[in-house]
Amino acid sequence: MIKKSRVEAFSDGVLAIVATIMVLELVLPGGVAWGDFAAQWPVLLAFVISFFQIYINLYNHNKLFGKIECVGRHVYLLNGLWLLFACFVPFTVHYLGHNPDATLPMLIYLVNLLLWAISFQILDITILHENPKASKDESTTTITRVIYYVGLFIAGITAIFIPRISLFIILIVVAGEIITTFFKATKTSDKSCK
Repeated sequence: MIKKSRVEAFSDGVLAIVATIMVLELVLPGGVAWGDFAAQWPVLLAFVISFFQIYINLYNHNKLFGKIECVGRHVYLLNGLWLLFACFVPFTVHYLGHNPDATLPMLIYLVNLLLWAISFQILDITILHENPKASKDESTTTITRVIYYVGLFIAGITAIFIPRISLFIILIVVAGEIITTFFKATKTSDKSCK
């Protein structure tokens, strides 16, 4: 068994570094006119979407680990896989942000988000298996996962024809995640904070 607090601290640290790397990779506009700033919108939108993805994942990860007693080797390994996909986020954001009209960067970004989500879902299932007293996480209901995966699929199909539109589809999907994670779920999960 691995100490739960060590896994949580390491995971929190990795996600903090990932978010920091994303900020450091933002490039200043080429000039001081609004047009120079506006030309950066794909990079900024990809950053905002990815930042909220990291923030939502951090919240859900902390909720998930908050209700377990132990971390076995399977959970430890799956948590590492989940963190690996998180570490690819800055690269995919940078690649996508600087090539917003290209299909391949968008597809790579979407595949990474998909693998990150699937690895979290497998992590959740494994935690429930290794910790029978733990309850299923609200954020990983079948309907929220299906909506997320369908949104990524639609964004992927759209990326083949109009990659920039895919960013807006992902923005809508992430906005839905924010609503279900922080507004719908808080009715039951924040009672102890009041």
